[in-house]
Amino acid sequence: MSEARNSPSTKPQGTELNNLQWLLGTWSRTNAKGTSFETWEKVADDLYRGFGTAQAQDSRQIRLLESLLLTQMSDDIFYIAKVAENPFPVSFKLTSWSETHAIFENLEHDFPQKLDYRLKAVNKLQVIVSGEADRTFTLLFDKQA
Repeated sequence: MSEARNSPSTKPQGTELNNLQWLLGTWSRTNAKGTSFETWEKVADDLYRGFGTAQAQDSRQIRLLESLLLTQMSDDIFYIAKVAENPFPVSFKLTSWSETHAIFENLEHDFPQKLDYRLKAVNKLQVIVSGEADRTFTLLFDKQA
């Protein structure tokens, strides 16, 4: 393994979407309110489709929270999210990556401005969601079998 691949790159241009295939699959997290899921699937070499869902602890109904895309356009990779709070999808550009880490940023967006995905172990995913004024929260997911 080269040194550059072990630490986040500051120039992710030329990165292929396949370098982020560690995100593929279904990830879940459970708390007192219920269980939320983030699922990613490969649609094509330059496109991953994802969605975030939630199921309240006292319900069998699953709600769609967000529709997601990871897409490669020329030498750039974009994370595109469509949530109910925004009338249009919001895109975040991949600004740093390694074999187990990807940072997507959009400093023009109100919140979030940064999505920091970290594979902590083969079956553990940490997502740090942050914005201005130290507004940050962390999500910890387990990979579903």
